Amino acid sequence: MKRAGRVFALLMIALMFFGEIGGISYAAGTEANRMNVVFVMDASGSMRRTDKDTLRYEALDLFLGLSTESGNYMGAVIFDQDIVLKQDIQLINSADEKNALSQQVRSAKVEGDTNIGLALKTATEMLETQGNPALPSVIIMLSDGNTDLGNDQNAMNKSLVDKSEAITNARNNSIRVYSVCLNTDGSADVHELEEISNATGGNCVEVNSAGDLKDVFNQFYNIIYSSKTINLADTNIGENGELDIPFHIPVLGVEEANIIINTVNPNTSYSLFRPDGNAFTDTELDQYTLHAKTFAIIKIPMPEAGDWNLRVRGIPGDQVRIDMVYNVNLTLNAETNPAVNTMVVGDSVDITATVENQEGAVSDPAIYSNFPFTLRTTNTTTGEVNDFVMTPGNVGVAYHFTANKTGGYEIQVFCKIEDVDVQSQIIKIAVNSNTNAGPANTPPEASDQEITIKKNVSPLAKSASHTEDLSKYVTDAEDTVLDYQLDDLITTADSKLINLNGEKLELELKKMNDEEIIGIIALDSEGASATFNVHVIITRNLPIWLIILPILLLLAIIVIVIVAVKKSNRMLRGKVTAYSFNEDGLGAAVTFDGMKGKMILRRYMEEDVDPGIDLSSVWVVAGEQSSFIYLMSKGGLYTENAPDTKNKKIRLDGGIEVTAWSVNSGDRGIKIKYIPDEDVF
Repeated sequence: MKRAGRVFALLMIALMFFGEIGGISYAAGTEANRMNVVFVMDASGSMRRTDKDTLRYEALDLFLGLSTESGNYMGAVIFDQDIVLKQDIQLINSADEKNALSQQVRSAKVEGDTNIGLALKTATEMLETQGNPALPSVIIMLSDGNTDLGNDQNAMNKSLVDKSEAITNARNNSIRVYSVCLNTDGSADVHELEEISNATGGNCVEVNSAGDLKDVFNQFYNIIYSSKTINLADTNIGENGELDIPFHIPVLGVEEANIIINTVNPNTSYSLFRPDGNAFTDTELDQYTLHAKTFAIIKIPMPEAGDWNLRVRGIPGDQVRIDMVYNVNLTLNAETNPAVNTMVVGDSVDITATVENQEGAVSDPAIYSNFPFTLRTTNTTTGEVNDFVMTPGNVGVAYHFTANKTGGYEIQVFCKIEDVDVQSQIIKIAVNSNTNAGPANTPPEASDQEITIKKNVSPLAKSASHTEDLSKYVTDAEDTVLDYQLDDLITTADSKLINLNGEKLELELKKMNDEEIIGIIALDSEGASATFNVHVIITRNLPIWLIILPILLLLAIIVIVIVAVKKSNRMLRGKVTAYSFNEDGLGAAVTFDGMKGKMILRRYMEEDVDPGIDLSSVWVVAGEQSSFIYLMSKGGLYTENAPDTKNKKIRLDGGIEVTAWSVNSGDRGIKIKYIPDEDVF
């Protein structure tokens, strides 16, 4: 149990730390101590090793137990390389609904790789579409590593784009990401989670040993939005077996008091006494108590203001550590009277503020007179900050503000009521030098949060670039020329492939991934800015002519082949008579029927007379019409019609004998005649 004591010691330090950074002061305009929350928890296979005792579920139960019993909107995303579980955001209005969410998370299987980008994008989209727009939104992310998708580079690139889009979405919708890096062996990339949290205004904490419960609890305590954490006792039970632990509930605003109990002996019993001295019955106490493996929480709804007492009964000497976290439902509403958003130097305006709790506006004059209210003015142009004490009234406080300098002013009211810090919303007023002056500098405005550029890059191209004019996407009321910078937290592409040349965004597309996000910050002359993304989508297709040309060539070849085949298979419909001759006389005449294809004369003619022609290189084929054929020769032949010119293709009309020779003497050669069939004519 020494270990358990260390756990709660660190828990309380973490909670008090969160009180400084995490927003335990409440402003008017929202339901105090209510949030949209999505738990994003790693279910990759390595979690079996890094969190073998599943202590992350105890941390989740602690967070759920401390949150108000009703009014929060909660969901969960469990992920590996894909989304294992997506529990839609729903209104949580009971302990049973909290338990149901916890059981859903516990049911997710642990396996696979790690895709942080997909998980984060899913969570931000859920908050944007399913969350209560009147409430602030947070993501609580727990992972034991960094994005790891094996050797699938396309999946890795897609995850990086998803992460970039999720960060942009979180920024645009004021979603803070609080992350826990469970780094047990030093292999996890804590910088990835730090980058996400820092970019969204959240926090990241690294955990070195999941075997120590205090580390996991510490992470979740760092993100709890309760108003105050108080250590009530860290001691031993006295010799009489009893220990009285007094605690105080502030005069105003406490909606729930959570008593966190850790003792050496789980059989230790308790009695809880109200300020009037009356104790909760055992049935009531059991109804208000949440039991977990490593802790118990007594949740007291709407506790009376005043001094309470928790009596512990157990074995003398047993260690007891008890802490209290109370949830505050208190807001501070500030306004100007009359309502203004611009003033001139020397003008004055009354600023009033009223405290409100779950019952409405607080009308007790003692609250406004017994506790100091401070009005803080911040000149955003000069950076000057001034605090003023406000004057109490019957219902609220007031201050007569006079604008002494030009600039943009942010005005906010603060108050501390016992242990409860409360602050108002921010009032913005532009102060000008004269009545003709316009409003104070306004920041640039992007026409869209994301601009998509689609480009095709030929795989054959040695290089490919694109230049985009950023000025057409941003307007500014005061400046015509803006300064543009890269947002490194958003940009997924290698910065070496990007150049900002004034208003021109120059991209080297050839070496970029198929999908990239380029984060852009547009700054005016006063340093005010607008942010937007350029989403570059690259396809890598050949030019259309390189695709069409081979197809046309193939079609031409097919046509040529078809024609050739048809010609070679054309039927010679008739008879051919041929004989050779030389100076010694005539050879025997031969007659052969027409047939398909190429008919070489060597196959049919006798060799009793040498014609001076290589008959193996002479053949006949059918003509385009049945009334004639062609005599073909590789080397060409002379004929009566062309005695001085050799022709490789000689037409043989039906019934006409043709004499052909190869040596221009005419004393040796062949005579050949084609007789078409009668049905041809």
